Amino acid sequence: MRQLRLIILLLVLCLAVVACGDDDDDNDDGAVDDDDAVDDDDDDTAGDDDTVGDDDTVGDDDDDTPWPVNELIEEGKRWLALGDGDVANTYFRLALEQVPRHPEANYGIVLGHDVHMLDIISILWDYIDSLSYGGPVKGSADPDNILDNFIDEALGGLFYTDAREQAEYIEICLANGYHFQQDDAIPVIMHFVLQAELAGQFDDAELYGSYVIPQLLWGVLGQFDAISLDVDITILYAITELDFDDLLPALRETVDMLLAAMEDPSHAGFLTLPEENIPQLQEAALMLASAANNFGLMFEAIEAERGDQSGDVVGYHDGNQNEMFDSWERYRFPGLDLLDEEGMALSAGLRNMAIALRNSLWDDTEFDIDPETRQPFNLSYLNPLLKLAGLPAFIPHWDMLDVDLGAVYDDPGTDGLKQTLIQILHIAEIILDLIGEEV
Repeated sequence: MRQLRLIILLLVLCLAVVACGDDDDDNDDGAVDDDDAVDDDDDDTAGDDDTVGDDDTVGDDDDDTPWPVNELIEEGKRWLALGDGDVANTYFRLALEQVPRHPEANYGIVLGHDVHMLDIISILWDYIDSLSYGGPVKGSADPDNILDNFIDEALGGLFYTDAREQAEYIEICLANGYHFQQDDAIPVIMHFVLQAELAGQFDDAELYGSYVIPQLLWGVLGQFDAISLDVDITILYAITELDFDDLLPALRETVDMLLAAMEDPSHAGFLTLPEENIPQLQEAALMLASAANNFGLMFEAIEAERGDQSGDVVGYHDGNQNEMFDSWERYRFPGLDLLDEEGMALSAGLRNMAIALRNSLWDDTEFDIDPETRQPFNLSYLNPLLKLAGLPAFIPHWDMLDVDLGAVYDDPGTDGLKQTLIQILHIAEIILDLIGEEV
């Protein structure tokens, strides 16, 4: 499925769509993008060092003297360059036993998990490909419910534990302003093809990027894990056999097939939700909102970065050499190089989409930024995805296209999510027909 592969590739590029910038605001607000957890003015948290008589030794995490070379960390970096995040993390953990506060030992574990997440995406990609020729899911206990079993195995065995540990180390690195230098490029390989290479200095914004992929996967797959995926698998096989080179007709047929699957009386439980799984669904929705939030923070970090950009993993082209981002300057990403005007406009659209998604998912939760105002997600925010697919950005910003995601997840019932998706698919039918007339 060409379209789904494109979306997966975009998830991978979140590893690259990050900026080089750290937080030196010293405002002690305790947020994950700050360098303090307590309001103590001298930033003296665990892992910090900025007071005389504290632990100001050569190689501390906040002085200008480089940390001594650590052979275990260097070995971990070598394995990152070989594309094996799990082995790399073995060495980074050994280094932490020797030097618990070493910035690169802590940060290295984050990057090791990044590479592991790429492996998970590759498995998902291969699984999607396998559907086109009827490939089974290895180890499924119930051959009549392949998808449920696959999601359970993927999340339980490959994902949740690593995602939780990665979040722990991201928070440590953000709280202490840790950086990481990788001279030998980390390969981004998807479906046996090298998509990009990541080398240079990693700092705060790369950490936000490292949040995005696991939170996005948790947000999406966690919802699939909560609901029933007992579906007529032959319908999904039929979708994989469509000719996505002729994209618009293929998308129209896909919508029709998905509606057929959802309205199939012989699989009436498809996409329904057991009451005991409602908290899991809500947690996954918050993970999706957090992924969208951190995606926005990545762009903020690009624009907040100061100094020379030449050695950074990603950054911006400092056209006037003033060592700060100006509104007319452009981002640069590994594998994409310098964005042109269209690329900058597209990145702005994706950023707006992420913020709108976050705000709507946060409605009716403790994170609601404006409890007095509903913030529905308008389907027109998906126009940047249509552009990425080579389609006209034709979704109008009509009130009828508002989806109140906060209300959906606040009280989903047993089939509230399913009914919302059916409604969206019917709207998609109308929009695709309009696009067809436009084309």
